[in-house]
Amino acid sequence: MKIIALTNQKGGVAKSTSTLNIAAGLVMLKKKVLIVDLDPQASLTDFLGIPTEDSFDIYDVLTGNKNVNDVIVEKEGLSIIPSSIDWAEETLESDPYLLTNTFKDVAGYDFVLLDCPPHLGLLNLNALILADSIIIPIKSQIAPLKSLNKLFKAINGIKETFDKEINILGFLLTEFDSRTNLSKEVREIIAENFPDKLFKTPVRTNVSIAESISYNKSVLKYAPSSHGAEDYLKISKELIYRSKK
Repeated sequence: MKIIALTNQKGGVAKSTSTLNIAAGLVMLKKKVLIVDLDPQASLTDFLGIPTEDSFDIYDVLTGNKNVNDVIVEKEGLSIIPSSIDWAEETLESDPYLLTNTFKDVAGYDFVLLDCPPHLGLLNLNALILADSIIIPIKSQIAPLKSLNKLFKAINGIKETFDKEINILGFLLTEFDSRTNLSKEVREIIAENFPDKLFKTPVRTNVSIAESISYNKSVLKYAPSSHGAEDYLKISKELIYRSKK
């Protein structure tokens, strides 16, 4: 079982969207996948149209009220541990191994994808310590690229404090438009500074991706012949290849 965190402290980089669609791609490739919504904004949970009222979620797991296997929801062929907007990570015990301890009973999956919050707090720290590797989604603009310094600082801090190597599985370019010099420039910068760490397939700007969310589906289910579905399926295949290295 490979545990992969999708993380970037910069919001608006299609992190939750990518988590959902990579998971859908992996399922299409006959992999058993669990996705975990660690974000108190509950974007991923909302994308799938999972009601959070009067139901259990990741907060109940992290506070010890429920076993991790008791809160898994099946939706659109995916297994997901939902989140909700009714809690804040500041209410959790300040334990960097909280996720590690609660996920020790999880088994039977090929991949566990962690959708991390868009800031470097307790849950991101827990996710980085738990994960075997991370994927860093980056919007094809300069500002998100510049914000990576904070993430790298956090990664180095974890290495020094917890003696944990953080393996970067890859950088994933989102909202990529090959017609613009800006998208090309961002791609070139990452390829030059992080050889072999850039996913070969960027996620092209595609209206079907946004539309699929309004229908509570992955783009692979909503528009299987779209550029968005094509890109995420290729990325899922590359993820499988990279995770074997």
